[in-house]
Amino acid sequence: MKRALILVLVLAFNVAAQESQLGRVEFPTSGSKEAQTHFLRGLAALHSFWYEEALEAFRESTKVDPDFAMGYWGEAMTYNHPLWSEQDIAAARQVLTKIKDSAKMTERERAYIAAVRLLYGEGDKPARDAAYSAQMEKVYRAYPEDLDAAAFYSLSLLGMAGGAKGYRLQAKAGAIALEVYQKNPNHPGGALHHSCVRRSGPRDPRATGCASLREHRAGSTPRASHAVAHFSATRNVARSRGVE
Repeated sequence: MKRALILVLVLAFNVAAQESQLGRVEFPTSGSKEAQTHFLRGLAALHSFWYEEALEAFRESTKVDPDFAMGYWGEAMTYNHPLWSEQDIAAARQVLTKIKDSAKMTERERAYIAAVRLLYGEGDKPARDAAYSAQMEKVYRAYPEDLDAAAFYSLSLLGMAGGAKGYRLQAKAGAIALEVYQKNPNHPGGALHHSCVRRSGPRDPRATGCASLREHRAGSTPRASHAVAHFSATRNVARSRGVE
């Protein structure tokens, strides 16, 4: 009995520590309560680029609730790493075949699933990335209080931020990420997806605060640390060219 109690306390401590590292997300779904717990853990890890942890959590959510569509959505999302131009389209497409239409699904959930189907749909990667981003913009505008939609839309812009329009897309993505941070400073998407745009000059405390939190969180996962370094380097190049 005593050992069981200790085990429960240790598990509770680990969950709390993980939430402290990854931040907190709120994303209502039509899944079961147990599946939802795993889903939220996966979502926070996904926002933090901790793809291995996210994959494990999403798989746990569909293990306890095999009809949980958003669990399969999450697993499919772990196969796309936009900041590194990595994508396992075969694995993602296989997972998407497991999603079954259900009367329980909300319109919001259907919108997210429509977006991920475009991400792994027909066409080459740039075309699919653009289609996915356009769909996520629709979700972002249809649900203005959905911080996850904003974060994923921001990240989709970053995934396309190459070429002549790269810095403008980064600025737009950064502005959206800043919106997320201002509404919920503990949301991993707002803190990690981009260095916040500077709106009032180099000493803007909002930009400094957001960047500091992002860099603090980044230490929790190798991918996030890499992302911070990537954006710091890109931002420095942009500034050297007179682009903010």
